[in-house]
Amino acid sequence: MKSVNLLFVLLIAITISSCGEHTQQEQHTQQEQQPIETIPVSVLTLNAVHKPEPIRASATLTTDDEVSLSFTSSGIISSIMVKEGDLVSKGQLLARLNTTQIKAKEQQALLAKQMAARNFQRTSTLYKENVASLEQYQNDKTALEVATQQWKTASFDLQNTQIRAVKNGYILKKMAEAGSQVGAGTPVISMFGGQRSGKWIAKTEVNDREWMGIKIGDKAEVFVGDHAEKIQGEVSNKSQSSSLGSGSYTVDVLLKSDTDVLLKSDSQMPFAQGMFAKVNIFSTAKVNGNSSTVTIPYQVLLDADGRTGYVFTPGADNRAKKIKVIIDEIRNDEVVISKGLEGISQIILAGSAYLKENSFIKITKKVSSPK
Repeated sequence: MKSVNLLFVLLIAITISSCGEHTQQEQHTQQEQQPIETIPVSVLTLNAVHKPEPIRASATLTTDDEVSLSFTSSGIISSIMVKEGDLVSKGQLLARLNTTQIKAKEQQALLAKQMAARNFQRTSTLYKENVASLEQYQNDKTALEVATQQWKTASFDLQNTQIRAVKNGYILKKMAEAGSQVGAGTPVISMFGGQRSGKWIAKTEVNDREWMGIKIGDKAEVFVGDHAEKIQGEVSNKSQSSSLGSGSYTVDVLLKSDTDVLLKSDSQMPFAQGMFAKVNIFSTAKVNGNSSTVTIPYQVLLDADGRTGYVFTPGADNRAKKIKVIIDEIRNDEVVISKGLEGISQIILAGSAYLKENSFIKITKKVSSPK
């Protein structure tokens, strides 16, 4: 009896086990037959655009009509009548030398001229009487001419013991003070014609490699002080020798006069001589290497944070891939990408809002980006 019961229990267990296996196989088959969810998307074909990396440098602002004023002769400064920043008019007296020494030199030159004139007159009379030789006559004539020119020079120095403003403008800097001994031609005062009379220039220093790549006319961007507004400019001049101290080369960037901030009146102008600026020079010689940028629609960029963001691109297995990109510039309705899309030919244009990493996609439309 026990054997019959045991056999009956075994048969029931085998039956239940086979039913469970059959149920699992059916569930697995149903899962395999269930369709995979795909998200329809449109893709954008990318065009890489070459963009040279700019030469970045610091600069100071000045104007192209800055002029340095000096005395024509050496001497001691008697007085300086202006201060830095003063508004002056053309012809206004700015500084003068102590004329005591210069007057003495002019008087000595006058006496020497008079003596040379008397000697030449006497020699000329004797030469006509065949008493003086031709050589004596010529020597005294030359001595008179030399003395005359020396007197003219001394007279000129005496007449130019003053510095006067050469135009209406502002005093930029005083390089000497009253009582200082200055040499002939040594700058004493510098001035400029005002913010409206001249053109603004950003003076910057570059190394020899950068200097070789910069050409007159190269485009540039200038950012002055804390002003976020970008001012367009171009290279107007480059020095032909290095600075003695630093060994760097000077490059002048002329600011475009049609920029809104430069069209303001003097009272509204936010700039001043010597202000700090940042300059980006786009060298046509491409000495800093080349880079390629890609422009994409603004709505394609996801999770933007500072200079980084993400885009989706279609993979070979019909899955979406999320890629990190570096933002170079944001414009009105588009974003310039500088890094992250190397080797990528397409990005997902529409449908990216519904995507996740490795989502299955179906491309329904292809769009080419404008060149």
